[in-house]
Amino acid sequence: MLFKIRNQLTEVASELVYKVDLLKHTPKLPSLSESDRAIINTLKHEGVLVTSVDALSIPSTSQTIESAKKIVTRLQNPDSDPGIIQDKNYSITRIGYTQLAAEYPEIFLWGLNERLVNIIENYIGLPIACIGVDVRKDIGNGIKDVGQRKWHRDSDDRRQIRIIVYLSDVTENTIAFEYVPKHLTPVNPFKSTYADEEMKQAVPESAWKACHGNAGTAVMVATSDVYHHAKVPPTEGADRFTLVYTYTSRKPRRLQLCKDHFSTEGLQALEGKLSPNQRDYALWY
Repeated sequence: MLFKIRNQLTEVASELVYKVDLLKHTPKLPSLSESDRAIINTLKHEGVLVTSVDALSIPSTSQTIESAKKIVTRLQNPDSDPGIIQDKNYSITRIGYTQLAAEYPEIFLWGLNERLVNIIENYIGLPIACIGVDVRKDIGNGIKDVGQRKWHRDSDDRRQIRIIVYLSDVTENTIAFEYVPKHLTPVNPFKSTYADEEMKQAVPESAWKACHGNAGTAVMVATSDVYHHAKVPPTEGADRFTLVYTYTSRKPRRLQLCKDHFSTEGLQALEGKLSPNQRDYALWY
């Protein structure tokens, strides 16, 4: 009982410190254009914004997408490539984090674009960290309710953002990002994940939103605030290829989970390629 009370007091103290930090940092938040402020408003209300890499207008986009396509080719032929990791339990194939940073630094640097990080800092409300970059293949094998195919909210931090860039067309016959709008998100402190049938009991299936789109679609999502998952089509379909960036504050709620998103060796490979500001975002640990 004493242990439980001590944990509860620690949690309360942690939340108070977090609230104070938010208040202190509010005057220091970067200024945003009217259009970027609209992105924040959409994230606060809906939890998700669907746009495109072209609409984001980041100068290095073409180079980044070309490099990501090279990785897609490797992911399509993983067995003879030692730099590719196959996680068969979760039906995912990805490039190793260290290889990504060492061989394709431009992909990581795209996620450190000043406009992007300013938008994300305004949503998170604190100095931010880019805790990971992932280029991956979700295998269209029809398997449901495993790993990220279960409905869940990310718990690395109190506020967390992911940018998911589609590297292949995503249709009804492809694994797709699906979410429940923020204002409909179920609140159950005793349940952190849902299978499809369980989610139907909490939120009508008609309210679920699948994000289909062509290659180049970009989904910005507040993954700590909305339930989401990788939607599996009714039958086996095409594989999905994505580029994913993950952001938290620099004082995340669950530090070890955040460190699992990348590798120290990978970050060290990037060190000489980063500006002072980018170092703060990437070498946050």
